Amino acid sequence: MSEETDIQEDIIKGPGEQLRTARLGRGLTLDQVASALHLKATTIEDLENDIYDSSVSLTFSKGYLRLYAKHLGVPVDEVLDAFDAFQSKPKETAKLQSFSKRVAKQANDDRWMMVTYLILALVLVLFLWWWWQQSEDDATLSQSLSAPTIPPVATEPLPSSQSQQTETLDSEAVEQIGDSASQMLERVEEVLQNAQQTLPDSQPADDDGAAAEIPAEAPQQIDDEPESTDNTTLADEQPVELVFTFSDDCWMTLTDATGEDIAYGVKRAGRVMTVSGLPPFEVVLGAPANVSISYAGQNIDMSGFDVTRTARFSLPLEEE
Repeated sequence: MSEETDIQEDIIKGPGEQLRTARLGRGLTLDQVASALHLKATTIEDLENDIYDSSVSLTFSKGYLRLYAKHLGVPVDEVLDAFDAFQSKPKETAKLQSFSKRVAKQANDDRWMMVTYLILALVLVLFLWWWWQQSEDDATLSQSLSAPTIPPVATEPLPSSQSQQTETLDSEAVEQIGDSASQMLERVEEVLQNAQQTLPDSQPADDDGAAAEIPAEAPQQIDDEPESTDNTTLADEQPVELVFTFSDDCWMTLTDATGEDIAYGVKRAGRVMTVSGLPPFEVVLGAPANVSISYAGQNIDMSGFDVTRTARFSLPLEEE
């Protein structure tokens, strides 16, 4: 027990517990923090549990921790130092198992092994019983096939009175069917004659008995000229150059009119980023006070944005 206690004391905690305590102290939920930082709630939960994706660069993880610490008012240096110490720690050593635990695990394994053997034995017994039943059925079938066949029973002919009565009934049924068919044919002929009398002649006949030719109608002219449109497409737009200057670290996304993400992620302090794309642009800034923007050579006024909240706007700015 003493060895296990020593191993647990050597475990280095990351900054997650400090961030969770600060968030709960301010009465904020995971969804509120995720919405403010423009991140997923699962990402915020992983940061508080000191779970960091190995496929993500450490720079991004530090950027998320920096933004989270600033949002909660926690010292950024302490959070980053705790993160570095957590990343540099050796892998945790597997806890030592006592002899009693090993014995209990071995007993449990033995019980499962016994259950497995019983199941295999039951399956084997069922297979043997099925095979024996199948052999017995085959023997019964072979005996039935080898048994002599019973000759068919001779049928006695019907009396003459009954045969005459049957022939009379058959003749009456045939006569009734013939009468019904003749009545249906007469009804069809009447309908056809009425239809010929009511329908007018479709074409007048000439002296030779041939139908007069009907002049063909003139074909209608179809205007194949495409309709003109004044709608402009994205191909008519010209790319616009933007220059972002970061005075401090800031998380951002930039999307142009085609829906393509031109820039995203955490940008370091002192960076000057020049990009171009088709307007209008959708911009999201985690810390708008740390960014200066030049749109087509003109500086954008950033004083109207709240420095404590994430800024979401379009470029060019709409004139009020």
